[in-house]
Amino acid sequence: MKLKHKINQKIFKVYIFTFIFLMITFFFTVFHTTSRVKNIIFDLQKRLNENILDELSSGVSQYDSALSNVISGFIDTLKTLPAHYRAVALHEGIYTTEGKIVFREATKTENPLLNRVLKNLAAEDYLIYTKILKDGVYKAIYLKIDNKLFCGEIQDPYNSGILQRMTKVLEILNMKEFVILDADLTPVYSTGSFTTNAELYKKIKSEIAGLNEPAIVFEHKHLFDRNIVMYGFINLKTNSAKSFVEPIYFYVTFDLSSYLQLILSDFVAFLSILIISNFLFLVSVKKVSEEITSPLERLTESINRFSDTMELNKLATNTDIDEIKVLIERYNTMMEEITTKHEEIMELNKILNISFTRLLEYQKEVEQAYISFANQLAIIAENYDEVTGNHIERVGELSAYFAKKLNWGPEQIEKIRIFSRLHDIGKILIPKEILNKKGKLTDEEFELIKKHVEYGARILGDLPYFEIARNIALYHHEKWDGTGYMSGLKGEEIPIEARIVALVDVYDALRSERPYKKALTHEEAVRIILEGDEKTKPEHFDPTLIRILVENSEEIRKIWDKVNSLEK
Repeated sequence: MKLKHKINQKIFKVYIFTFIFLMITFFFTVFHTTSRVKNIIFDLQKRLNENILDELSSGVSQYDSALSNVISGFIDTLKTLPAHYRAVALHEGIYTTEGKIVFREATKTENPLLNRVLKNLAAEDYLIYTKILKDGVYKAIYLKIDNKLFCGEIQDPYNSGILQRMTKVLEILNMKEFVILDADLTPVYSTGSFTTNAELYKKIKSEIAGLNEPAIVFEHKHLFDRNIVMYGFINLKTNSAKSFVEPIYFYVTFDLSSYLQLILSDFVAFLSILIISNFLFLVSVKKVSEEITSPLERLTESINRFSDTMELNKLATNTDIDEIKVLIERYNTMMEEITTKHEEIMELNKILNISFTRLLEYQKEVEQAYISFANQLAIIAENYDEVTGNHIERVGELSAYFAKKLNWGPEQIEKIRIFSRLHDIGKILIPKEILNKKGKLTDEEFELIKKHVEYGARILGDLPYFEIARNIALYHHEKWDGTGYMSGLKGEEIPIEARIVALVDVYDALRSERPYKKALTHEEAVRIILEGDEKTKPEHFDPTLIRILVENSEEIRKIWDKVNSLEK
């Protein structure tokens, strides 16, 4: 992809991501703002409705305290009168601030709620009954005298216009419908189209009828729904314990179109500005991209030509961008330097190839010298001790076999094959008469023979190439349980190559004839290694190597027999 297209692609991606991010941010803001506006309106409506309900409660309970005092006094007077005068007094009635109240005998009312309350009315007690009507507040007083129920009504409703005043307050919040219903779901007061809309009345009844206890419900379909519905079932509060106010249902709808239109107009304005600004941004970016990429394309073509033909073509610096101008000048200078250096490098490369070839030859010669030196040392050991000479070839082949079973690499296997033959090289510094003594060695002679491991390490020196040989010579008499010599190492403290030679050396010694013992069979040698005798214990050897010996017993016997027969 060309740089111009790449820059345009990257910038377009940034533009898309930025545009998407701005749109998401904007929609989130609109959503959040709309939600906040609705919540504020909900809260305001709730507070207003609570205040209206408080005002309504205050309106219906007005004068209840004064009326209670008058009725209580009237009942006290009735108690002092003979029975035949009480009926006269009730018929005459009492005078209150709201007018004269005349009592008549009553049975049951048509209101089931009121009947349940009156059923529990005590003798010589009273109840103030209040009901909200379209024209105001209706009140009646029920008395229970001589086990008879009497009712007296206040002739004219008071606090007229209370529902009309509530309507004006709700209209401030764009109230659309306002309906008050009594306990029987009969409309008491309504505004809007309720009086002529039978479907609306049916809907209101179906939604309100499910409320079995006082509650206020807010309802709207979705965030951008312009209609909010509030309906409820309430018991109005009174300031008298002997008052009963008939519960009412209410249903109110509000129209939020004006608020949503304001938000929508802001959205359209913001979106228009966003689209125009992004279009201008893209035009500017395309122009800048061409100014940047045009000289860089010429630079790329020159580099490709130089790479293919090694021909230098200087570029013109006809650009207004200082950074690109400097880049082209540096490129021209660099191409001249590269051409000169390239010729020098080609000459040096020829010299290096010759030197590297010679170095590989020297390395092979040095490695061959090491191997030759090791073989010469093995020959010295073989000529020094005839028994040892027959022994070292078998040790070499068996050690290589164990290394192969441990998954060593070919180079390491070959090294242990060669260097295991030098495990007793230090014996050439031990007096031969002690080394080949027929009888039992004294303690001093045995201590001297033990030093052959240190002598062997000194002979092999400190060269890294002989590290395996030196470890074998120095540690092949160490034992797994720590009872060996000279350092008393145990377990994995002993180098693995020394552990291999230690086991192979004992196996070959058991099978070989020595001045002080006869040769044993393969089975006898394996049994002694596994079960032990007065000198050899299974704890002396690495358990992993013993497992290899047991699992490959027959193959090890064949290797030993083959090498032994070749030597003979």
